[in-house]
Amino acid sequence: YPQQMIGPNAPTIRSLVNGTTLATTLTGFNPYTQYSCYVTANTSAGEGSPSIISTAGTAEGVPSVSPSNVAAITIAPTSVNVTWSQLPNTDRNGIIVAYEVRFSSPSSNGKLGTFDVNTSGSSNQRVLNSLQECVQYSISVRAYTSQGPGPFSSPVLDSSLNMYAQVPQPPEVLPSALTATSANLTWSCPLEKNITINSYSVNVTVTYPRSIHADCLHGKNLSYYITVPGYQRYIRLEDVSLVPFTSYSFEVLVNTNEGEGELSTPRSFTTLQAPPSSPLNISASVLSYSSL
Repeated sequence: YPQQMIGPNAPTIRSLVNGTTLATTLTGFNPYTQYSCYVTANTSAGEGSPSIISTAGTAEGVPSVSPSNVAAITIAPTSVNVTWSQLPNTDRNGIIVAYEVRFSSPSSNGKLGTFDVNTSGSSNQRVLNSLQECVQYSISVRAYTSQGPGPFSSPVLDSSLNMYAQVPQPPEVLPSALTATSANLTWSCPLEKNITINSYSVNVTVTYPRSIHADCLHGKNLSYYITVPGYQRYIRLEDVSLVPFTSYSFEVLVNTNEGEGELSTPRSFTTLQAPPSSPLNISASVLSYSSL
């Protein structure tokens, strides 16, 4: 037990019962705490001497507080070391058997993805592996006794992501045409790992109409400027009006709290050919009895 509630300065809980009662229930104690108990008899003449002291301990409860000093430091592009301080003895309410580390990040569908990992009760650190590059994680920790978990700590962010904040270099881009009117554009993380990426800006521009008649671009956009979240490193162009058998230039830049990075080296892609449309302005004239 972490506490011995014995001595002249120890908190006292008293219960008065009638003279025929030989048992009583006392409440208001702290979990997982040892108490000293004694009984005195009272008559009209006053209170008698206390009985021999007996000790008893309360059962375990859940932790009262969350771990303190939670910190998260990036140690590799896909690994974070999480550390925390052990709970004070007075707030454990039992034997700490495990710690739970919860980490959250944006997922590919824009919602918050949450994952839990457990570590032993004697540990005060855990390395999180196989994380996404260039993504800032929100991390919380809570402690367990045999009776269940205590509260989570306040979320912390991976502090090293902002330690060397800078405007990043442009990413490497890789386009590929899918159909005559759609394309799949992908790119890699910037070379800098210790940055927080807010978003990517994608610029797509017509560079050369391969069709015989350039007027096929009439009414079509010649340039597209699209922004996607920082956790997304691809875009599928199918909701915009790409033109068949036409060359496009594709560039990407990174947006951080420190500003915009430089545009990536332009990469080109050409949409696939499509079946031709119907000929226009058809006319016919008689040449002879057997020809038109």
